[in-house]
Amino acid sequence: MKAPSLKPAHPRLAIQNHNEGDAMLTRRNAIKWATAGAAVTLAPHLRAQSFPSKPIKLVIGFTAGGAGDFIARSLAEHMSKAFSQPVVVENRAGASGTLAAALVARSPADGYTLFLPSDGNTSIAVATLGAKLAYDPIKDFVPISQLVSFPFVLVVNPSVPANSLKDLIALAKAKPRQLNYASWGLGSTGHLAAELFCQQAGVQIEHIAYKGSAAAVVDLRGGQVQMMFDTIASAGPHIKAGALRPIGLSSTPRLKGFPDIPTLAETGLPNYNVSAFIGLMAPAGTPAPIIEALAKVSADFAAQPEIGDRLAASGMVPVGSTPRQFTDMLVNDTARYRKLVQDQNLKFE
Repeated sequence: MKAPSLKPAHPRLAIQNHNEGDAMLTRRNAIKWATAGAAVTLAPHLRAQSFPSKPIKLVIGFTAGGAGDFIARSLAEHMSKAFSQPVVVENRAGASGTLAAALVARSPADGYTLFLPSDGNTSIAVATLGAKLAYDPIKDFVPISQLVSFPFVLVVNPSVPANSLKDLIALAKAKPRQLNYASWGLGSTGHLAAELFCQQAGVQIEHIAYKGSAAAVVDLRGGQVQMMFDTIASAGPHIKAGALRPIGLSSTPRLKGFPDIPTLAETGLPNYNVSAFIGLMAPAGTPAPIIEALAKVSADFAAQPEIGDRLAASGMVPVGSTPRQFTDMLVNDTARYRKLVQDQNLKFE
């Protein structure tokens, strides 16, 4: 994703009813996440009273210069001022952020090494990788706050004879398996967003996975693929240049920075609501007072008007949720992604 050209300063998948087994799993996961940092002994409690007394490290699974990096450095600046301590950002890119997650999962549970997760290394990682992960997103972390949400935009090559969602669905139904969509990787959020679209629209469209969004957009512009769910930060310049045609946003409501792009929900798929996120987590066992302090600073960060304005330029929305709200979102998204993978019989090898 392309970061806003500024100095540092997702609604998400709709929750649907699950069968009894999924409901039991959801409740069990909620309990695990909610209690991950609850066992606090006297010594950690005493440490929490003086937190922070040394520099804090934010570990992210994104490369420097991207939108995730922009958010991390903006948060680091805000936290540093709030805590009167240095806050450094460490980029550990690779494997969709799972390398960074594994590093933080093994770190001391003292609040000084934190992780900025995305759906790709938490809820989606559980649904697509499962036991292959080197960490357990449920057992090894305690959620602090969802920092931002960002939807995707469904874009098509201008040669595709579809100017609206209705046109596109009709075209796909008339040509089953003859159209294809790109994603930036097998099991990526863009992949699952497109599969949810196919499921709800009742169409069959072939998936072509690329190694990164940039390569996918090149072929989409060239007509080698017909459509793609991409971020506003990536697709926005191509839309403005007329090289790609927007069909609709994946989440509701419409974006403040892009009011002319309708949502898929308002134009024909009322239950479609997908967005990605970037949040903040700590290793499991981190004392509750530290989690509370970090959550407050995160909420204050997201509430700043200037942050909202900067994020809007890249199609992102500040959230600043509580630990409980973030936990609920993770649990529900994980269950929903798992169900989608099963229903669509998706394979990731």
